[in-house]
Parts: sequence; structure tokens; C-alpha cells
Amino acid sequence: MGLTPEGIYFTSAKNIEDPNNQWHLLRQQLIHQMHQDKQKLIESTINQMISHLVQEFQADVGDEFDSKSQDLEQAIDQIEIETPPEQLQEQRDELYHRKAHIEKEYSDLLQQTLKNAQLMPYNLREQARELLEAYQPDFKVGLFKNRKKIDKARADRLQSFFGSLQEQVEVQLEWKLRDKMVTFLQSYIDVGVDHNVFTQSVESSLCIDQMNEGATLNGQYLLVYCEQVSHQIKKIYKQYYMDLMNQYKPTIFAEIDQQLTSIDQEIQEVKKKTSLKDEKQQLEEQWEQFDEVVLNILEDNGEVEDDSEFLEKWHHFYDKHYVHFEDWKTDLQEEINVESNATEENSEQAHLSMDQTRKDAKTTIDLLYNLPSLRQMRDDIKLKRNRFIQKKHTIALFGAFSAGKSSFANALIGSDVLPVSPNPTTAAINKISPPNHDFDHEEVLVTIKQEGELLGDIHSILEDTTFSSLSSAYHWLDKKDVDQLPVHDTHRSFLQAFYQGFTHMHGRIGTSYSIAIESFASYVQDEAIACFVKEMELFYDCPLTQQNITLVDTPGADSVNARHTDLAFSYIKDADAILFVTYYNHPFAKADEIFLRRLGKVKDAFQMDKMFFMINAIDLAHSEQDVELVTSYVNEQLMSFDIQDPRLFPLSSKQALDQKSRGEQDERFTEFETVFYQFISQELTQISMRAIYTDIERAYRFVNRWLHTLTLDAEDKEQFLKRYLKHQNHMVEKIDSFDQQHLYAELRQKQEKQMFFVKQRLGIQFLDVFRSHIHPGAIQSNGKKGKEELRLALDQLIQDEEQILIDELKAIIVRLETSYNQAFATFHQTLNDQLQQIDQDFSLSDWEPVSLSMPDLSFVEISLDDQTIRKLLSYYKHTKSFFADQERMQMYEFLQEVMSKQWETVIDQAASAFEPFYQSAWRKKKQELQEQYKMQVEEYYQQLQSSLQNSDTDQAYLQEVVETLEAIVR
Repeated sequence: MGLTPEGIYFTSAKNIEDPNNQWHLLRQQLIHQMHQDKQKLIESTINQMISHLVQEFQADVGDEFDSKSQDLEQAIDQIEIETPPEQLQEQRDELYHRKAHIEKEYSDLLQQTLKNAQLMPYNLREQARELLEAYQPDFKVGLFKNRKKIDKARADRLQSFFGSLQEQVEVQLEWKLRDKMVTFLQSYIDVGVDHNVFTQSVESSLCIDQMNEGATLNGQYLLVYCEQVSHQIKKIYKQYYMDLMNQYKPTIFAEIDQQLTSIDQEIQEVKKKTSLKDEKQQLEEQWEQFDEVVLNILEDNGEVEDDSEFLEKWHHFYDKHYVHFEDWKTDLQEEINVESNATEENSEQAHLSMDQTRKDAKTTIDLLYNLPSLRQMRDDIKLKRNRFIQKKHTIALFGAFSAGKSSFANALIGSDVLPVSPNPTTAAINKISPPNHDFDHEEVLVTIKQEGELLGDIHSILEDTTFSSLSSAYHWLDKKDVDQLPVHDTHRSFLQAFYQGFTHMHGRIGTSYSIAIESFASYVQDEAIACFVKEMELFYDCPLTQQNITLVDTPGADSVNARHTDLAFSYIKDADAILFVTYYNHPFAKADEIFLRRLGKVKDAFQMDKMFFMINAIDLAHSEQDVELVTSYVNEQLMSFDIQDPRLFPLSSKQALDQKSRGEQDERFTEFETVFYQFISQELTQISMRAIYTDIERAYRFVNRWLHTLTLDAEDKEQFLKRYLKHQNHMVEKIDSFDQQHLYAELRQKQEKQMFFVKQRLGIQFLDVFRSHIHPGAIQSNGKKGKEELRLALDQLIQDEEQILIDELKAIIVRLETSYNQAFATFHQTLNDQLQQIDQDFSLSDWEPVSLSMPDLSFVEISLDDQTIRKLLSYYKHTKSFFADQERMQMYEFLQEVMSKQWETVIDQAASAFEPFYQSAWRKKKQELQEQYKMQVEEYYQQLQSSLQNSDTDQAYLQEVVETLEAIVR
């Protein structure tokens, strides 16, 4: 240890007189040593004391230096920005560039749309020529100039040109610009445009103002005039939409401007951080100098000859270093606020687990059970959990008659239980549902048509005959030879089946009753019974129904029953999934095309892709190459109906059922079932599961706030109660005044636009419809019989055209319902955001889409009066001249003119019917939601007030609830 003792002594203080005790020897040695080294000891003691004092002073000053250094370090650490000023400047420049890019992108989109707009097609230029002609100095009406006639002709031509111009502008500019520019703006802000620029800003005088006085009317001048009119109109639209952009710029750029402000603050913070680092470096250098001087003093201490010399050196050090340090010291304890950039969350939400959702909801319900004040919140979660668990999915099965739908359904069920109907006209709707407490496994519920429904079926076949009752129809058929009636063969089969079964089924009309599964086949295959059946529901326990699925086997797409058409649209709209079956040997028959045309009109309105397409009877293929060929063909045909990337499965239901019956799996069918059940268990349930987690998060935020309030004293609780009341009143006022009328205005604009495009589509498609009915295969005879064939073809054409128009209007209804729900989802989210600005812990329950009733379409009628029919038949002399000498096309042109007027009349009627229907639905739902929202606000703050006033709350239990719910929601 480096010690060199002067001596070693054995002592004992207990027994001083012990002969071995060297206590006295030690005492004598110490006294002798002290006398001998007295001066030396005094100097050594003084030097040690001085060194100790200096070291203590050094330590004190060091503490102050350390404190100062820590303050600087803390201030530097609080400024978490490590980005160099150069990089921040680049970010700043990038934001300014982004603002400029948005404006340029908007301007380019506007300019490109204006440039592409063809405002002066040939027919409009011809009207412009007539208008310019009327304003020529030598223009006259008749043989002599008459000022009144000239003025009237000019006014009429101006009105005609201006009206046509408005129609062209609305198609080429008004709607396109509104859609494109508003869609562009809506990617940044919530905005709507309820303004017709042409109506509000363009006057007919513009057409006069662009005329060049004294110009001679010729082809060149006509083009110049049309270009000037187009330019002025485009200029008006450009100014309107540039003004619109300027109006919303502050809102669009609010986030970017906020980021710019933040970056400017960061630049200042970086500069401040650099300054603090320099200050800290200076402090460290000061400390090194101080420490070096102290060390020198201590080292020189032993060599100092007198006290005065030492004290002089000490005072010199103190004045030079310590006092300077005191003056240099500043206060660094001010609070430094540094705003950090929020981390962007991934917008794609991961698929939630059904089992985990059930468990989390059950855990939350159990936890909230011991908190009576949260009963309403607990009941809401419980209700949603029960609905989620008990949710029944409706799967609609579509396909043409004899496409193999029933065999496919049997393969899906895993048992051969569905019989095949022999006739599409007598086919009923078959449902396969899970058994319940009212209906056992293999029990069948039969619903017979009402008398009015059966009369409707008969009247749709015998259009020129009206019956007051089914009995009168039966007696009329009794007197007729049904085989000789001028009706379609499938219609004739229905009439024969009705006549044969009426006496047996008459007493059951309009009733419902149960039958055993053994009788199921007769109700499907015996046409004399089947034609009276509206619906049959088989309750059957199988893997399909165990998923709470009801499979609806719809009548074929070629069903002539109008009610089946209505139901098809209903199931297209409301079914959770659509399964479409086509047959390998004849994919895409006419009936398939009819259904896919309807599906293609509304598929974009679906919340998700819920369509599955099957090519059945693939076992008929001779090779895998044949399978690929047919699959490719079906895929191409689906694309022609604008169905992109379909879920398409070539399979054999016959093979699948055979293998299932042997306990084996069919590879192709299993592939379909895997995708299908994954869709049911994952995609379909996501909305319901997210709604549950939203309520769990609401509960978490509430209990967390409650836990915080337990630490408040009486005075603070009183202040919180006052704040709650203020927030509640503020929220109620916000809900009452919240309008968002522009959302409904956008809905109305979509309706107007879709109505307009229906007219265009009908005109474009009519030639194909005409050719599909009026062709040599339908009219083969000459003379009177040929005209009868033409008359029947025209009747079928008119029926189909009426159905096409009804389909178009129904498609509009489906799309409008989707737009209606989207508008209210925006309404809900915008209001929720504004309410959270009042209280960030509050949130409304999730928006749940609603299903609207369908507006009445009974007014839709396309018909031809006798005079028009005679005119149409007059084009027909014999087959050769009719088809070879363009008489058919002359008929087409006349018929298209007639149909155009009828289309316009019906569409105008539809617009008049839809407007009050959707306006009433909007107003009613808005009031209903506002009441629901106010009730949620009231319940929320009642629970908060109750939690404040409840002094017996178990704080430890609340902490447990908070931790458990936090683990769930995080």
C-alpha cells in the first residue's frame, strides 16, 4: 500500500497494566516526536488545510460549471431538431414549389379541359350560319323586307342557337369542369359547387357581340365567328374557376403554410441550438483554464515561502477567473417549446380478426359492467357485438336458366337438395337458410303468390286482356286453345301450368306453410304447382349456413316475370355477395348479357368488389387448353361490361359434389370456396369490427379522463363541471347549426348529370336494340303474315326498350343511394372533427350506411299508338325490299324519333319524382342524425358529470380498466 511506518505498537485500552501492553511506549514516542518536529508539523498542517480549502473551492466552482454545462446541455437536448439549416432550406423551397405545382396542376387541368372542349360541332355551326345570315344587311323574310318578321326571325334563330349552344357547353364544359375541378379541390378540402356557370354568367347577347359588323358571310367568317364565341365562353369558365381557386387558396394551402411556419421556426431553433453549442464549448474552455490555474496553485503551495505570497497568488486567481464566471452566468431555465413533425400513420388499416374482435368486445363489456355510470356505453358495445356475432349474410346466386345454378348451389351446400326447375317462367326464388328456433333442419317454408301478383304475371303475357280475378282468368283460359294463343312458348307454358293447377292451388293463394323436404322437389318441378309459388326457403344445416349465410337461388336472368326483374335489382343492390354462374358449353347467352348489363351499370356503386363469376361444367372441356380458352373468352366478355379483374373460377359443380359425398376435395371448387369464405370472414365484417373498436376507444378515452378527475379537489371538480356544461351546450349548438347543404347540392347535380347521360346512352344503343328485334330471322314472311311478324317484333322491341329504360333508372337509384351514403359519411366525419375541436376526447359513433326505399317507377311506360304502328308497318312491303332497299333503316329513323320523345318524357318524369324523394330522405335523415348526435353528446357529459360526483370509485379498478383498454385499442 506504499506505507512506511515509524513503528508498530501493540496496545490495549482495557488493561493498561498488562506487561505486553505498549500504550505507554506509544505515548512517550508521540510526545517526543511532536517536540522534535513542531515547526515542520505546523507548516505541513497549514499547507494541507490551504490545499483542502482550495480543493473545496475548486469543487464548488466545478459544481457551478457543471450546473451551467448541464443547463446548456438540457437546452440543447430540448431542441430535438438535428436537420442542418441547408436541408431545412431545401424543405422550405420544396413547400413553395409544391404550392406552385398545385396551382399549375389546377391551371393545366383547367386549360386542358377548356382546350379539349368541342363547343362548335357541325350542327351548331350550321345554326351559327343561319344566325349570321339573319344579321346580314340584305336579310329578309319572304319577298319583301318586313322589320317585325326580320326581328322575329333573328330572335328565333338566336334563341335556337343559344339553346343548342347551352346544351353543348353543359356537356363539354359545365359538367366536365365541375367534376374535374371539384374533384381536384376535394383532394385538398371539402368543397361543393352548386352553380351553373352558363346560366349565371352567359347571356344570349354574347352571340351578337361576337359578330363583326360589315363582315361577309362565308365559310372563313363562319369559322372565325364560332371560334370567337367559343373563346369568350371558355374565357368566362376560366375566370370562374380561377376565382374559385383563389377563393379556396387559403384553405388549400393552410397545411403547407403551417408547415412553412413550422420550418421557419425550426430554422430559428437550429440557429439557437448552434449558439448554445458554441456557448457550451466556450464554457468548457473556461473550465479547462480554471482547472489548470488551480492545479498550478496547488503544486506551488509547497514551495511558497510565506503566507503573503500565497494569498497574493490566490486573490489574483479569484479576481481573474471566478468573478468573471459569475458575471458571465445567465439564466437558462426558460421553457423551450419545440414542435415536432407528426409521424404519418399508415392509411391502410390491417384486417381485423373476428375472434379477437369478439374477445376484445367481451373483455370491454365485462370491465364496464362494474361501472354503472357507463351502462349506455357498455350497452352500445354489447349491441354491436351481438349484431356482429349474429350478422346474417345474404348471398345471391344468378345465372341464365340451365346454367347449372342449382347444381352449383348443391355443391356449395355439400348435398343434392335443390331440384332443378323445368321452366324459367315457373321458377320461384329458393333460399337456403340456417335452421332456427322456428324451423328445424330440412324444413321448407313455402310462400304462395298473392292474387294480385298472379294477375300481374298473366297480364304481362296477355297484354290486351284484363281480368278482375284469377277465377275470371281461369274461365277465360278454359274457353281458349292455349296452344293457339299468339304468345311466346315460355309464356304459353306458364298459362298452361296456371290452368292445370288453379283448382288444386286456389285455396292456398296468398298463404305460407311448411312442408317436408321430401315434397320440396314437387313444388319446384311440377309446373302446375311451381307457377303459384313465390318463394321457398329451405332450412338446412351445412358448412355454408353455419357461417350465418342465406343463399338465394334467383330465377334465371331470362325469366319473363317482371317481379323477378325487380328482385334481381334488389339483390344486386343489397346482397352481401353476388355469385354469377355461366355454362361452359354456351357462356354468355342473351340472358347472361341482360344480367351483366344491369350489373355493369351499378357495380361502381358497390362499397367493395362483391362479385364472383363461375364457369360451370368445366369437366366438359377436352383439355386444359380448352379451359384456358373459354376462361379467357369469359374474361374478355366481362371486360366489355366494364367488369375489370373479376374473381373468375372455372369449375365443375357435378365433380365437386361427387367428391364431397366421398369425403374428398375438388381442387377447383376448393379454390373458389377458399376465396369466397375469406371474403365473408374478412372483408364483409371489417366495417362492423371497426365500429366496435371505435366504441372501445371511446370507452378508453372516457375512463382515462375519469381516472384523471379522481385527483381533483372539490374546487377543481366544480370548474370541470362548469366546463363540461359549456362544452355540451357548445356542441349542441354546433349540431343544430350544422348544415352542409352543398353535399345535397352535389347529390342533386349527380342526379341531373346521370339523367342526361341516360338519354344519350338510349340513343346510342337503340340501333343495336332495333337490329336485335327487326331482322330476317324474326320477319320471314311476305304480305299480311310478314306484317304480323313485324308487329310482334315491334311489340317485343317496345317491351325490351321499356325494360332497358327501367334498368337505367334503377341503376341511377342504386348509384344515388351510394352517393347519398357517401355524402352523409362526409357530413358525419366533418361534424365529428368540429366537435373534437371543442373536446378532443369526444367522438361520435361510427357512421353506418342506410338502405333507402326505391322511388316509385310505375309511371315508366313506352308504348306506340295505333297511328304510329300503322306508320311503322307501312315501311314493310315484302322482305326483299324491307331488308335490301333500306326500308328497315327508314323505319329505324322514324322509330328513333318517336322513341326519343318518349325517353325524354319519362326521364323528365323521373327527375320530377326523384327530386322530392331524395330531398325528403335527406332532410329526414339529417334531422334524425342531429337528434342522435345530440343524444350522444348528452349521454357523454352526463356520464362525465356522474363520474365527477361519484366519490366511491375504486381508483385501482379504473387504472386496471384503462390499462386493459389501452392494450386493446393500441
